Amino acid sequence: MADTAYQRLEDRFRRIHALGDVAAVLHWDLATMMPRGGAASRGDQLALLKAMGHGMVTDPEMEDLLGAADADPDLDPWQRSNTREMRRAWTHATALTEAQVEALSRAVSACETKWRSARADSDFAAVLPELETVVALVRETAAAKSERLGLSPYDALLDEYEPEGPFDLITLFYIHMPAAERRTMLARAIRALAPGGRFFFVGHDRSDPSFQAHIDADLLTTPDEIASDLEGLEIERAEVVQHEAHGHGTAGTTVFLARRKS
Repeated sequence: MADTAYQRLEDRFRRIHALGDVAAVLHWDLATMMPRGGAASRGDQLALLKAMGHGMVTDPEMEDLLGAADADPDLDPWQRSNTREMRRAWTHATALTEAQVEALSRAVSACETKWRSARADSDFAAVLPELETVVALVRETAAAKSERLGLSPYDALLDEYEPEGPFDLITLFYIHMPAAERRTMLARAIRALAPGGRFFFVGHDRSDPSFQAHIDADLLTTPDEIASDLEGLEIERAEVVQHEAHGHGTAGTTVFLARRKS
């Protein structure tokens, strides 16, 4: 008997995830073992794997297979959930071109490589050119997915990981942006928080001189500022934590934990 549309989809996504596993091993090697001189070639390898996976998801046959699987009355609840997730992956992938996928992958690899050397030298300003490239490409990705999904750029990016809400826990780690943009981001995060859910924020504190030389002060924050930007939350922890900064003295980090009232 011929394979059903669902079985063909399942086989295809099994191979797509196998490619992802290969990429994960290559990235682990890049981060832990490989000499710096090989970083550019490894970035090309990772970008190629991303492009191959993207091509498999966006194959023209995929839309027909998904439609046939949706219409299959014999699928059990588990298979229907899988089909829904496969369609979501297809929707996200078809919002982008192969060139966009490759460009972002290369940019992320280059930025991470530069960050590792900058961290060792405590020269975070050196990462700025690569980081600006990553941010620009992520914004381009967000705009393309926003148009495809009919969501805001932020929600379009979030949908790839968390398509539904509200959430019992929302975390924001080291996301530094101008105060007005930060307030907008925090407001959106709190709206997505379930009653009784917790919000956890961690970021470089403005009072720490070790970061003031490398980061615009407007991009840093304090526990009091985070508290003033939030309403309807019960604050459980709001403090500056001192810790070792990779062998370069101590650094101060804003730690903020709050709970939404039930």
